[in-house]
Amino acid sequence: MKHVLSNSPWLSRLPYIALTILVVTAFLALAHCFFTLMDFDEFVEFYTDSLPTALSVIHLQLTTPIVADPPLYHLISHLSMDVLGRNAFAPRLPSILGFLIMQVCTLVYLMRLGKKRAAILAMIFPVLTGGFSEALRGRPYGLILGLCAVSFVSWQAATRKDGWTQSIALVGLGLSLALIINCHYFGVLLSFPIIAGELTRSFNTRAVNWKAWSAIGAALSSTILIVPFARAATIHRVHPFSTLQAGFLKEVYNTYSTFYVAGMGGRSVGIAIILTLFIVIVLASLRAECRVHICLPAHDLVALIVLFIVPFFGIILAYAVSHTFSARYVIGSIFGGSVLLAIILEGSLHRKRELWSIVAFISICALTLSCRTTASNHLAMRNLQQSMNLTPTVKAYLIDHSSEPIYINQSQRYFEDNYYCTAPILKGRFRLLYDPQMELHWTHTDLNSITALYLARVTELQVAPYDQLGAGRGGKAVIEYRSSWEWLSNQLSADHDTVTPVGELLGGELEIVSAPGGH
Repeated sequence: MKHVLSNSPWLSRLPYIALTILVVTAFLALAHCFFTLMDFDEFVEFYTDSLPTALSVIHLQLTTPIVADPPLYHLISHLSMDVLGRNAFAPRLPSILGFLIMQVCTLVYLMRLGKKRAAILAMIFPVLTGGFSEALRGRPYGLILGLCAVSFVSWQAATRKDGWTQSIALVGLGLSLALIINCHYFGVLLSFPIIAGELTRSFNTRAVNWKAWSAIGAALSSTILIVPFARAATIHRVHPFSTLQAGFLKEVYNTYSTFYVAGMGGRSVGIAIILTLFIVIVLASLRAECRVHICLPAHDLVALIVLFIVPFFGIILAYAVSHTFSARYVIGSIFGGSVLLAIILEGSLHRKRELWSIVAFISICALTLSCRTTASNHLAMRNLQQSMNLTPTVKAYLIDHSSEPIYINQSQRYFEDNYYCTAPILKGRFRLLYDPQMELHWTHTDLNSITALYLARVTELQVAPYDQLGAGRGGKAVIEYRSSWEWLSNQLSADHDTVTPVGELLGGELEIVSAPGGH
């Protein structure tokens, strides 16, 4: 006799299983945060949100935004910093909480549909995707993912409940969609799945739920609030760093690959995991007595499918308006993909042993890959700390020229050196080099220079124009880093400047630049 799951006693322990998943996820997230360096996007978010008051944050985003986003997440992050202090963890916390909210909403959403087994799978699977790593950064994407899940749960309740419960759900629906829109300019796309689902429900029932449409309309009307901020951010669209050059289908492939393949610890590992799940579904569906059964209301199914394919709409919007795109802009797609996959697996696997095998497989993969990523990030942090150990030659030079600045031409490394370096002999000496024309000539973007100019207006970070290297007498100390953003070496060669290596410093090469004729 088969051991089916319909009356399995483990379902009575579902709340404890769900709580365990949340606790483990929170632990993995916190471990990751405390052992991971901030990246470029996080730094510019950090310096924006570190301004003294919320009004100063809004003013910056309205005039010379360092980050091309609406102000909402900046204000939330600013509040988090007021409570937790100006540190790397504070702007990451709202995004982490958003991811945990998404897991809770996944459980609620699927339990209402009678998909208790799928709920456990859908809670775990996002940890295995690229959405988890994005949710651990001090950026709005984890919060957007959580709000996307809240909008689905609210919409579900608004169309099934009456009275005050429906009123609360309608407020939740409108508010969650409005918050998404005011967190990111691509956030408006996450209203499409709800609109498609509600259209399907209206068509099937031959009735219009005016209350639900009113909530959706109210949310969309909040778009007017971000128009002034979008106008101020147009400077970032003139010469964007990440342009759409791969073609539409390639961009689509890259987006899903980032979420479901590369996000799983590398392409080879991700492909292996996806193939394993695909083979399990196929083998289970081929059994005559065990066909795949997906019992889902049509409007829910349509909404989830549209959410899963939101990246298509995102890339179209990028081609039409922003001319720049990243997979994380449409991170809400992961909620749709995870729920659909969990429902398909539940419809394929009817035996207790099969379900627990898949749960164990996904859990082990998620735990292993998350720990591996954290270990890798911790190693990068240790390498940065070790790079602060000075060689005798470098130390002697720095002591002999203790009053002179040290120039860096790459924003990411400048931020890292300025934030993480604790050596007294280096503290306060870094200057971020900029020159919009030269940077644009060599790298086809002026992002670093715009960032430098805008930062200098509102923070105590010190920047310097490229011409300063040729001013005055004597050589200037420069830490040169090799990367796709690097333009300084090419320009120094074109100017026929003399470059004298001193030694390694902070992961780069400390050099003395002499410009005989000036710039």
